Amino acid sequence: MTELQFAPLAPEDTDALQALLARAFAFAPADANGWFDAAGRENIRVVRRDGRVEGGCMVLPMGQYFGGRAVPIGAIAAVGVRTDARRRGIASRMMSEVLHELHHRGVPCSTLYASNAALYRRAGYEPAGARFSATIRPREIDSSDRGGAVRDAGPDDAAMLHAMYAGAVRQRNGHLDRSRYIWDRLHGVRFGVPAHGLVLLDERGVPEGYLFWRQFRREMFHHLEVTDWVATTPAAHRRLWSTLSDLRTMVEDMRCWTAPHDPMLLAVPDPRLELRHEENWMLRLVDVAGAMRARGFAEPLRLRLGLRVHDDVLAANDGSFTLHIDGGAAEVERGGTPELELDVRALAAVYSGFASPWSLAALGAVRGNATALAKL
Repeated sequence: MTELQFAPLAPEDTDALQALLARAFAFAPADANGWFDAAGRENIRVVRRDGRVEGGCMVLPMGQYFGGRAVPIGAIAAVGVRTDARRRGIASRMMSEVLHELHHRGVPCSTLYASNAALYRRAGYEPAGARFSATIRPREIDSSDRGGAVRDAGPDDAAMLHAMYAGAVRQRNGHLDRSRYIWDRLHGVRFGVPAHGLVLLDERGVPEGYLFWRQFRREMFHHLEVTDWVATTPAAHRRLWSTLSDLRTMVEDMRCWTAPHDPMLLAVPDPRLELRHEENWMLRLVDVAGAMRARGFAEPLRLRLGLRVHDDVLAANDGSFTLHIDGGAAEVERGGTPELELDVRALAAVYSGFASPWSLAALGAVRGNATALAKL
């Protein structure tokens, strides 16, 4: 069998990759141009055999907050394989090549949403967080909180909105340190529908939150989808719900992306909403030592922990590490005496805070004594 070639997207690959992804994700091939431009064509990779493009993906540079720090990641999107070339190991080969490239570039972590969890777990990814949706009828929202004012969001507000977002989510593990690719998806036009934005102002006229949404037409009343919302004060959390209630004239129901512990949901005056688990996102520690150094830790924490990590894809991660945590930061040495043994997938689930060491130990995914588990 002819050897597969993994490479950056070349101009002559564009039509083939557009057709491949259009079939995989059910859109018109011409619509891929905007997607490619938004991602940055330099961030697109393809797999060829005998000059024919048989697969492709995007590797998007951004960050993800863990322990209060933005850890650089390679976010994986648009993974596709030709329909007549599937079940031949192309996706597995492509993910292995992506991970080796990211490791070589010094990117410590990678994140994705998985259409095929088994494929990505073989590559060393593990569920590390969850995406939920909440649906509510805006007519049922208590809309009594009316302090401050609102105004339309405009292009000149971008830097202020970005800073407000970062300040609000920095301490929430798993939130993205967004690239332009993400900001445009949330605040721009998508699927032909523009997002509308409002900035919430306190009594002094100082911004304390914002709301972006898209409205989808139905025969009579419409569906509203919140694409982005941030509150920086307790009052702003309550006022965001009042603001949504004010949009109810032509809206039958609304949906937002959230989590059970989201402060926005905890602020709902009357939480008559439907909460639904949509999917897990997955994390890969591309560089175990680099990921530990990049992550933040609780300031009072002082400990030393020896780990034996197994990684059958990236040899540089396979072995023993000694982790020293002090003053909110970690130092990592190769070698030392392991107190715990685990594979790189289990370590990713602990790293994000998604799974406790005790839960993973119950599954046999982490092995060590109670003292070492408590350190982890």
